[in-house]
Amino acid sequence: MESANDPKKFSILGNYDNKIFWPVAILYGCIIAYAIIDPSGAGATFSSIQRFIIAHFSWLILLTGASAIFFSVWMACSSRFATVKLGAADEKPEFSFFAWVAMLFCAALGTGFVIFGAAEPLYHLFTAPTVMDAGSAGAVRGVPEAIRLSVVNWGLFGWPLFAVGGWAIGYAAYRHNKPLRTSTGLYGLLGERCNDTLASKAVDVLAAIGTIGGVSMMIGLGVASISYAFQILFGIELGATGKFSIMLCFILTYIISTSTGLARGMRYLSESNGYITLGLLFAVLILGATPFTYVINMIMQVAGEFLFRLPQNLLWTD
Repeated sequence: MESANDPKKFSILGNYDNKIFWPVAILYGCIIAYAIIDPSGAGATFSSIQRFIIAHFSWLILLTGASAIFFSVWMACSSRFATVKLGAADEKPEFSFFAWVAMLFCAALGTGFVIFGAAEPLYHLFTAPTVMDAGSAGAVRGVPEAIRLSVVNWGLFGWPLFAVGGWAIGYAAYRHNKPLRTSTGLYGLLGERCNDTLASKAVDVLAAIGTIGGVSMMIGLGVASISYAFQILFGIELGATGKFSIMLCFILTYIISTSTGLARGMRYLSESNGYITLGLLFAVLILGATPFTYVINMIMQVAGEFLFRLPQNLLWTD
């Protein structure tokens, strides 16, 4: 017999934590209402907040990233922690290495990597301070520095942040049967109460806010980039209806892939993207106008400069 406290079977919200759901829903409801009522004012406000954070907290962001890198290296080199499994001691990996890497890239970089893979080096080539100070803005000799800056942004520094969070949550979830929630990463500090304290609720609220904001931004960038591609490649300028259709395709693809489960929908979609990406890579290397040897030489030079200037890269605030 069901008790009065049991979640309703047909409730539209299902079984949810109201201490996490309602703060996030109210905040984003206010943001959406503000953006609809006064788009220009909302844009100016959010831009001001972004500029304030960059101006006053860049040092904290860089320090956090550098700390994550050193901690990750220490963990990987530790004989005590490097062999710890995120699962039972006798369990085998659920996914192949290729599937695992493909899902990581699709979940973590995805649209941003595809969009800015070519655009960001060009942006740095004409605007980066180190390129401009060398008097090589827009010149061929500025290309290695522009690519190096792109590698700084998309290479080493993001992954340790993912790894530290993944370790903290995954260890508690798979070795101590805790829920897959961001607050589970506090298990080492709070123990069995990692999901129940005020601090853990605040962590989950902030994680939900950041996740929704990040996904929304990537959908917006994806719609803008595909619309621009239609205009450049086919001479078709998509209006509001066309852009909405693209966004709807994104959302439906996400819903279908997630509802079919990680082992099916997400894995199949990620592996397909991985094969397409590899195909495009080889097509560019073999069929592109740039000589293959030039690409290899550039990779070697940029890798050397990146490693040689690693301490500077870690703490460079631009």
